[in-house]
Amino acid sequence: MLPHSRLLLLLFVLASGPPGCHRKQPVILPEDAADKPAVDSPIEEIANERPVTNAESRDFAKAFVKGVHQKDQEALDEMFDWEELARRATSETKGPAEVRDAWFAKFTTARGVFLRRMLKNIESPSQFQLVRVRVRDGRKAVLFRYLPTSENFTYQEVLLGRDSNGSVRGIDLFLYSAGEYYSQLSGRLYRQAVLSATGKQGVLTSKADFLLVVQLQQAYRSGKYEEALKLYSKLPRKTQKAKFVQFYRVHSAASLKQETEFLAAVKEYEQLYPDDPALDLLRIGYHLSSKQYQAALKAVDRFDKSIGGDPYLDSVRAMILYQAKRPKQARSAAERAIAALPDQAACYEVLINITLEERKYKEAIKLLEKVREKFNTDLDEIIKLPVYDDLRKSAAYKDWVKARNKRDDP
Repeated sequence: MLPHSRLLLLLFVLASGPPGCHRKQPVILPEDAADKPAVDSPIEEIANERPVTNAESRDFAKAFVKGVHQKDQEALDEMFDWEELARRATSETKGPAEVRDAWFAKFTTARGVFLRRMLKNIESPSQFQLVRVRVRDGRKAVLFRYLPTSENFTYQEVLLGRDSNGSVRGIDLFLYSAGEYYSQLSGRLYRQAVLSATGKQGVLTSKADFLLVVQLQQAYRSGKYEEALKLYSKLPRKTQKAKFVQFYRVHSAASLKQETEFLAAVKEYEQLYPDDPALDLLRIGYHLSSKQYQAALKAVDRFDKSIGGDPYLDSVRAMILYQAKRPKQARSAAERAIAALPDQAACYEVLINITLEERKYKEAIKLLEKVREKFNTDLDEIIKLPVYDDLRKSAAYKDWVKARNKRDDP
C-alpha cells in the first residue's frame, strides 16, 4: 500500500519533510515549452513595454531552474522586480506613507524567508522543473512543478515583465497551493495595516486577534501544526473566515494527518471560496480521504486542464486508481507517467506497489533495479520496509540476491 501520508500530503507547498533520493539530472526544457496560452488570456499590449518573447521566457526559465537547483537565493532574488511586485500589492489600497514604508520593510524580509523555505526542501533537480512557457493574465509566464518533499506536489508560475532597463524579470508569482499571486497575499497584509492605522478593524477585530494570528503563522512555519490549530480555534469567527487563516487551518490539519479536521476544513474552505483556483488541488486530498475516487480523478483532470497539462499528474491518477482497486487502469497511468518523465522517482512508486500486490516479483525487482540505477537509491534499506515482506520470501528475490552476490564477488 502507498503510505497514508501520501494521500493527505499531495499538494502542500510549505510542508516539511525529507525529499526522496534522486540522482542529479540535467535541466531539460520541454519540446513544447513554447507559447501555450491559458484560456481567454490573449497577450496584452503593456503600455511603454516591449512584450517578452518566447525565447526570453525560456532563457528566464532555464536560469530560474538553475538558481533553484544550485540553491542560489541571491541569484533568484535578483530575477524578480520586487518594487513592481510591491506596487502590484499596494496599488489598490491608499494609505499613509509611513504605513507603506513599514509594510515594505517587512515585505523585504518576508521575501527572503519565502525563498529560503523553498530552497531548503530542494535536494534533487527533479523536485523543481519547468512545465511550460505560456500566457497568463495577458503576460508571458513560466510554469514550474515543485515537489517540496517525496510526498507532495504543487506548482508555481512566475509572471514576466521588464524592469526600467528593459531586462526580463519576474513581476509576480502565482502560488497554486494558495490559489493566488504572492502580491495578493502580501497586499492583504498591507490592507490590514492600513485599516489598523486608520482605526478600522478589517478581519482582525482587535490587537489580541492580531497577536493570535502572528502566533498562528509562527507555529505553522515552525511545523507546530497542532498548536496552530489550537490558535485557530481561539480566533473570532470573522477572523477564522479570512482566506489566509483558512489556509493555515487546512494545511495544518493535512500535515497532522487529522482526517476529520482536514475534511471539515476543506469543506468550509469550499463554501467560503467556491471559485478559488486552489480548490481542485485541495479536492484531490479531500476526495481521497473520503474514498470518493471518481471525484478525485475529476479534480485531477480539471486541474490538469487548467495548467495546460502535465504528464506528472498521471502518477497522481495512478495512485488514485490503485487506491480504488483498479490495478489495470493504475498500471496504464503509471506507465504513461514513466514514459513521459523517466527521471521522476515518484512515477515509479505506484507501479512497484501494483507489481507487489499482483505478486509479479520479477517485474518488481526489475523496477527496483531501474530505480537504483537512475536515482542511486539504497535498495537494501528500502527492501527492509514491511511492504516488501512477501517479496523477500519469494524465489525471485532469493535468485536476485544470489545473482547480486555472485556479481559482487571479486
